[in-house]
Amino acid sequence: MEKSVLFALILVIVVIFTSGCTENIEDLNKKAKDLEYSGRYDDALEVYQKILKIDENNLAALNGRANCQSWLGDYEESNIALMRIEQIDPDDGFALLKMAENYEKLGRYGTAVQVYDRAGTAFMKTYEKGGMDKEMYEELSAESSERLMNAYEKM
Repeated sequence: MEKSVLFALILVIVVIFTSGCTENIEDLNKKAKDLEYSGRYDDALEVYQKILKIDENNLAALNGRANCQSWLGDYEESNIALMRIEQIDPDDGFALLKMAENYEKLGRYGTAVQVYDRAGTAFMKTYEKGGMDKEMYEELSAESSERLMNAYEKM
């Protein structure tokens, strides 16, 4: 009897704690995004890091971190966050597109070409799964193909 009461108490504590974390993460993401949109990238990065300490796989925080790092010109750090996104969701074409742009800015054109190609494939998979409409797919596919060719010409 005592063990079941103790188990129930622990379960209640865990539920209360985790539900509080989810709200906290949502609030922190909103705060970070507001800072990012106002151009306060360093401040936004601090908030994104707090989120990632709570949930290292939080896609919104990883994307925000990648964007802020890129705006600050730290393309290698941006790509670290983008590679983590790719591990979590290999078909995130937007993350791959951003990663390829970063490689281009770093002068790593061969790598950029490869990643632009993966971005195009990811957009196609998303379209085939019904995750985007045909118009958006065609636009993103054309954009990634054009950027691929531009990077290829710089090699």
